[in-house]
Amino acid sequence: MKKLYLILLSVFALLNTAMAQELKVKSFSLAINDLTASTDTVPDKNGDPCALVKILVVDSIAKLEGFVLKTKKSSPTELWAYMSGGAKEIRIKPTHYKPLYVYFPNFGINGVEGKRTYILDLEAEKLSGNQPTDAGGNFYAISVLPKTAMLWIDGVPQETSSDGEYSALLAYGSHTYKVEAGGYISKSGSFAIGKGDMTPISVSLVSALATLSVSCPTPAVSLYVDKKSVGFLPWNGNLKEGMHLLEVRKDGYRSQQKTIQLAQQQKLDVAFDALSAIQGNLSVNFKPFGSDVYVDGVKVGQSPRVFNGVLVGNHNVEIRKSGYTTSRQTVTISEGQTASISGSLTSSASSSNSNTLSSSGSSLSGNALTIPVKNGINIEMVKVEAGSFDMGATPEMQAPYEVEKPVHRVTLTNNYYIGKYVSV
Repeated sequence: MKKLYLILLSVFALLNTAMAQELKVKSFSLAINDLTASTDTVPDKNGDPCALVKILVVDSIAKLEGFVLKTKKSSPTELWAYMSGGAKEIRIKPTHYKPLYVYFPNFGINGVEGKRTYILDLEAEKLSGNQPTDAGGNFYAISVLPKTAMLWIDGVPQETSSDGEYSALLAYGSHTYKVEAGGYISKSGSFAIGKGDMTPISVSLVSALATLSVSCPTPAVSLYVDKKSVGFLPWNGNLKEGMHLLEVRKDGYRSQQKTIQLAQQQKLDVAFDALSAIQGNLSVNFKPFGSDVYVDGVKVGQSPRVFNGVLVGNHNVEIRKSGYTTSRQTVTISEGQTASISGSLTSSASSSNSNTLSSSGSSLSGNALTIPVKNGINIEMVKVEAGSFDMGATPEMQAPYEVEKPVHRVTLTNNYYIGKYVSV
């Protein structure tokens, strides 16, 4: 029993001794006269011959990392590692020692070459009993903008961070990063992980959108981009790279289209020519002659006359003359066609007189009409001219009837008379 205890104690002591040690590079160099890489070739992923690194070990190797395509154990103390040409580093994870990172440029070799053989000689280094154990790595810290951008470390996508800040534990040595986001130009770089404090890396992506300005001398023109309305001209905005269809439209005018090709961050000014009006004609023959003709509220001349160059579409046409009832109608103008309207305005005096005649003994004075009823009782009426006005109870009226609400717009096409006084 005592003998077994001593054996276990010895094994434990040996394990403690091993774990208190770390490997270090005794030497790393090109073996000029060693032709093994040429005679015992291994192709890389591109079909090119690999470089061969012969590792002289003092312990079994659990894992090799860093562009190692194939391993082969030549002897208990020698392990072959076939690596891609240009590789600059290797990570060695021994069974009983701490992991070791070897950066080739530190030994005068900027990158291994295909069909060449190298010797990596390792030895154990005894650590003092009070020296802390190295974790074999450290944290990286990267902040990205926009915060929705995706981050790749050594080609591996990282879990999305809502605040755009990333950190994780990495092995000592050189690492790569790549940041991407839709509508932005991606950015890549590299950084080194050491034993000291990590300086945070800030990566701000630049927008890849192109800047577009569109103009047209015709006023109030609408712009459509890829069949979608974006507003009126002049217009400035951002678009993704690629091909886009621009179209300018205005009622009564011929539309114009242009196709553009945009590159990332390109600035482009697009100027359309003045739009061509689509026109027809309007013939007006109203009496009395000299009556004013209004189209969409704008006086254009007098009757009778043919008005050329009227935009196609529906228009509100009014014939006006003092002392006559205004004629109002909607006229549709077609391209290259002449729309005709004719008629005679009704005299306002005739209209009033006809109303007066309907009441025997009525008298008309200016805008007032008096209608006798009986026994000296008269009804006084006032003239209301044709037009548009608001009717109904206004906010300042107290306790109005519901039927008087709300205030609404009323349009009268003819003059009429209403009682001057209301009995309540």
